[in-house]
Order: sequence, then C-alpha cells, then structure tokens
Amino acid sequence: MQTIGDRIKKKRKELNLTQLELANKLNVTDRAVSKWEQNDGNPDFSLLTSLAEILNVSLDYLITGKEKEINLDDMDAFKRMEYLIKKDDVDNFVKFNYIKKTNQKHDNAVFGSDIRFGNSNLTCLNNAVWVKLFENDASKIINKCFDMFVELNTTEVSAAVLVVDFMNDFVKYAVKLDRDDVLKCIGARYFSVGDVYKTRYGKKEIPPLRGHRQTHNVPLYIETYDNFMSSFVGFGISKELFIEILSSREKAPKCYKYLTSPEFYISSNRFGRKIIAYTSYDSDMIDALIEIGSFDKVREFAKVYGELLNSLELDKNFESITGSFAVRQNFVHGRVMTFTMSQIETCIKKGEVELVNIMIAHNKNVISKYISASSSYGRIVQNIAVLSESEVNRKIALGRDDLSDNDRLSLECVNNHIIVPSKLRKSNDLKFIRKVLDNNAYHYYEFVFNCLTKDNIKLLFEFFVDNDLTDMAAKLMVGSSAYKEILSSCFHLFIKDPNNKDNRGYNYDKFVNLIKVQNLIGFEALTQEERQHIRVYHSDEYGRQTSKMEYCQKYTFQNEFKRKYGEFSTYAGCLEDNPIITHIKELKESIYESVVNRLAAEKKAQEEAVEREKIAKGLTKDYFENLLATGGTELFYIKLCSLLDAIFKFDYHYEGEEFSARMNAHFAKLEALAPKSRDCDDGWGYMVLDTEYEKSVVKPEAQKIAHLRDIINRLRIQRNNIAHSEKNAVVELNTKELKECLDYVFSINKGE
Repeated sequence: MQTIGDRIKKKRKELNLTQLELANKLNVTDRAVSKWEQNDGNPDFSLLTSLAEILNVSLDYLITGKEKEINLDDMDAFKRMEYLIKKDDVDNFVKFNYIKKTNQKHDNAVFGSDIRFGNSNLTCLNNAVWVKLFENDASKIINKCFDMFVELNTTEVSAAVLVVDFMNDFVKYAVKLDRDDVLKCIGARYFSVGDVYKTRYGKKEIPPLRGHRQTHNVPLYIETYDNFMSSFVGFGISKELFIEILSSREKAPKCYKYLTSPEFYISSNRFGRKIIAYTSYDSDMIDALIEIGSFDKVREFAKVYGELLNSLELDKNFESITGSFAVRQNFVHGRVMTFTMSQIETCIKKGEVELVNIMIAHNKNVISKYISASSSYGRIVQNIAVLSESEVNRKIALGRDDLSDNDRLSLECVNNHIIVPSKLRKSNDLKFIRKVLDNNAYHYYEFVFNCLTKDNIKLLFEFFVDNDLTDMAAKLMVGSSAYKEILSSCFHLFIKDPNNKDNRGYNYDKFVNLIKVQNLIGFEALTQEERQHIRVYHSDEYGRQTSKMEYCQKYTFQNEFKRKYGEFSTYAGCLEDNPIITHIKELKESIYESVVNRLAAEKKAQEEAVEREKIAKGLTKDYFENLLATGGTELFYIKLCSLLDAIFKFDYHYEGEEFSARMNAHFAKLEALAPKSRDCDDGWGYMVLDTEYEKSVVKPEAQKIAHLRDIINRLRIQRNNIAHSEKNAVVELNTKELKECLDYVFSINKGE
C-alpha cells in the first residue's frame, strides 16, 4: 500500500527535485525529507498545504492518494492553461491547441502574429504565457514550444528581438534542455555579457519591429566600419548566467560546444562587398573560461585567433586598423583578436605558464602585423599586452605563497632590471635600498650602459632577445667595436621624448610597451611637487582648457639634464664619463635621500608623540573643570597653557621658540583664513562694498578671532605672572572667560 512518503518521493522525482531542494523550499532539513520518504514518520500537518503546492498535487492526493477527477473540457481556457503549465502536462497542452499562432492580442496561445523585421519574417511570442512557463519550471512544455519557435523563425539572430523581455530565462532553459538550435535561432553567440540590450545611444530599447531597411541593426553582419559604429544593437545575458552556462559542459554539451566555438568568416553580400561575421563576447568568453578553468578552450580560441590573423593579407594600403578591425576604403576586411593583460596575469596566477606564452606570442604577432600593415597603429600597439620572459617569471615568483617578505620585496622593487621607486621608497631598510640601487638600473639606458662597460654582455644579449630587440642583439655579436653604436641606438629608443615622432628613433613603435613600463616607473619616482611641473594645460579646438600628463622623462631627464649639462645628443654614445649616467645616478641618490628623510621625520614624529604624551597626560577637560570648581585657579592657568603650547607645537607644528610666537602664528593663520570683504553690484552697474555680508559675516568673524586672541593672550600673561613671578599688568579673566579658554583649547585639541 502506497504511503504519504511514497507519494512525496514519486512527485519529487517527477519534478527533478533533490531532497535538499525540497527541504529548502519547506524550510526543513533534507534529513527530515529522507525520513518521510523512508516512512520513518510523516510531515507536520502545518507543512501539508505548502508541500502539496510545491509538488503540484491536491491535498487529498497527498493524504489519501486519490486524485480528484478534473474535467479539462469544462474548464475555462485560461484556468486550464494555468493548470496544465503547473502540471507540466505537455500532451494536453498540445491537445488543447495552446502551442499555436494567433492574431488575437489577449489569446492564450504561445505564439502571436507574423511581423516584418527588416528583411526577415518573424513570429511574435505571447510574453505573458512564456513568463508563466518559466515561473512554473514547465520544462516539457517549454521544450515543445522551442520546437515551434525554431520552425517559425528561420532567420538566425533576428529572432533575438522577440525574447528581449525574458532573455536570461529563455537562454537558461535552452541550455537546461541542451537546445543549441534555439541558441542559434536567437544568435546567442553574438550576445554581449552584462548588458541586457543596448543601442548606439546607450538606451535600453530595441529597434522597431515594423519598418524599412532595419537589417543592419541585427548584430550578425558588418558591412562597413561606419555601419558597425553607428548602427549596432547587441543583446546580452547576465554574467552570472554566462558563467553558469560555461560550467555546464557535461550537462549541456551541444550548447557548450556552440557557445564556445569561435566563428569568424568573410563572405560577399549581394552588392559584392566583403562582410564579416564575428562573436561579440570574445573577451568575456576568455575571462569566463579562465575563471572556470577551461584552459583547453582558451587554447582553442588562441589557435583560431592565430589562423584568423594569418589569413589576413594586410599591406600599407589599409587606411587603418581600428580597434580589432582591419579596414580598407571604409569596409571591414577582417578581425584581429588579442588577449588582455588581466587574462594573461590571471593565467600566471593559476600556473598556466605554457598558455601564457601562447597568449604573449600571439599578441606579439599582432603587433608585427599592425606595423607591417598600417602607419596609424601607435595607440593600438600601446594597448596590446606583452610581457617579457623575465616579467612572467617575476609575476610567477610573486604569486608563490612560500615567498619570504624580503624576497617578495626584492621582486616588487625591481621590474625587468628596472627599479620601481614607489615600492623602494616604502622600505625602511637602508642597507637593502642601497643594495637595490647599486645593483639595478633606474633607466634602460643605464642598464645597457652598465652591461657594456662592465662586460656583462650575456645578460644584455638575453635582454635584447627577451624583448625582441633582435637587431640590437645582432649588433652585440659584432663585438666591442659596435658598443658605441648600440648605446647611441638605446639613447634614441629609451631617452628621447616619445611624444615627438621625429625623435622616436630605432624601433620605437615596435617596443612601445617597454617604453611605457619605463615611463610609468619614472613617473612613480617623482615627488608630488615634481609631478605638477609636468602637467601641461592647453586649449582644444573649441577653446576649452584641458590638461594632459606629459611623459615623466620630459621633466626628469630633459629639463634637469639640460640645465646642468646641455644637450643629450652630445653624450648619446659615450662609454666613459657619461653625464647622462651621472644624472641618472643623482636621481637614484634622491630616492635614497628621500627614504633617509622620511625615516628621520618618522623618528622625530615618534619622539614628539612621546613628549606630547608626557605633557598632556591626565590633562582632561574634567580635570580642568574640577580645578575651577575647587578653587585651583593658579594651577588651571599653568596646566592649560602647557597643554595649549603642546597643541600648537606638536599638533599644528607652528614655528617659534616660545609659546607667544606659536600663539601669534596660530591666530595669524585664523585671520588669513577668515572671510574677507567683498564687492557687489549696486544695481546701477557699479561695484560697491557688500555691506550686508560685511555686517553679518566679516565683522562678526573678525570680532570672534580678536576676542579669542585677547583671552588666550591674557591667559598666557597670567600664567607667566604665576609661574615666573613676573609683574605684567593684565586684566584677570573672569569665570566665564576661563571656561571659554577651556572650551576653545579642547576644540582644537587633536589628541582628544
């Protein structure tokens, strides 16, 4: 005989629920559900109604096992539809003809009327019905509806406009049922990740479903670069769902294969123009695959990227390579994909060194392709991620958990033979700092100079090869006769102003990433005051004032050097007594001196903190109020002045040998910061004194400061008369004024 536990188990399995999932819905433990199904007790009576609702059965069936006879023919069409969706009764859902097309606006059919979208015929969906299907997890009915959806909408990608309002649920169930044909129908491979949908104006809207010549708004083809930039609608799914999909490799193999198979091809349209199909979420895809550890798929993408790159026949006739598009005569001829620095660094952290090398090698090939194909590649090349072998090894070492603090600091302070001043300045170990400065270069020009003059040719050769400076490496093989030429070439590569195209010199563009690293390091070395010298303001074409940060070298190396030694070029290839190297060493010494000064300042601050603590110990506001209440006025004068002088000296660092000088400095600052008189228009076009502001703001504030100065000064004089037996004439402070002094002292006390 079937028990209530048997019925719970049967219906739970029909709904594909685990014991834990059912338990969570009822707010009980999975152990409780297990006991019911093993007939080791029954659910509490208070849970039966909720349990019946979750299992989509009647209360009578759950308790007695008897199904209530329901006559579907006599039911209202809408209620019958809701009942069948809750039961996920696909046979009767088909029998009563709910999966059909209708032209009626409020009909219960799954599909609506045909519409025209560009050159495509699409069949609309009844959104309300689809939402109910998703809410009730009616997988069997949804699967049947998917069959008709694919049959009715044969133009891929365009059908995405039909499911915008419930895109995430639609995609989620397509993956759950492993319906790659459904994903193809809506062009899921061309979606973006994160935005639900977007237009060229950034608004969440879709193009009209009816209208003329709307085909270019569908993100399947790009005819021209201009069309891509101005007329593009990209649909999207949430990042969480995207990660979930890519994690369903075993459960939904067909969908996984479709979504993770890069698709690039070029064909001709009816006008004979070349067009390119592409995947919109390439970078998001790589990010997600790396996050879930599908490195084999990342390698597959890298292979496709390489094949796509090699298939492009680019030459100097290309007007531009904009973003990842190779463009000629305003038409897209191909795509050039690259890996980002964050992707490379994440793979390094996960120990995928082989994959990292593949990524970097591909990006280097892209740089070479850009340089050979176009003259307008400078900014693009700078944004392509490339790391040298030594940088990769350094990042790998930094990711180790067993690295000691000293070893980690050593790695952080030197990047590819170059000192990182911002890291070095934070160290408190002067011996360590001296060692780093003496054994590493502040600048690549210095590094090359040191290798040449100290006969460390092997290290220099490895550096040239590691950074693709093959011509330099070849010159190095000639011998010492080529050293001056090599150093001079490095001067043009590393010293000259990168903003000036005429000064770029040897292979500047190809190795711009190396320059960029050096510039960043150099900029970090500057103090805040020095950085202000390299901010240049200029007017744009509309006359508006804008600012840009010049390269740090322009200040650090050019201005200061020229002031001391003259023109750089005179010493470019000098291997002995080179003023450029002397200047660089001076900059390195400034790093050491800055740390010495910082440590001295910190030591002084610590000593001052100890001294201040000694003076202020026990001098609380309650202590002073108690002195006034018990008649300890003389001690009040002495102790309050001692505390105030410590505040002036240690909290505000006012200069002066005596209390009076520091007090005057304090009130001089208050007066300088006080509101000043101002003019206003008198209504006749003349500027006159703003008397209202003068009366309500300026004078009251000036009077307040004058009063504070007066009572604090009288407090000081009275203290001197008591402590030093002086005979200075002074009007004694009354009780109210003494309390004013006390309140003011504690209002500016930073130690409280």
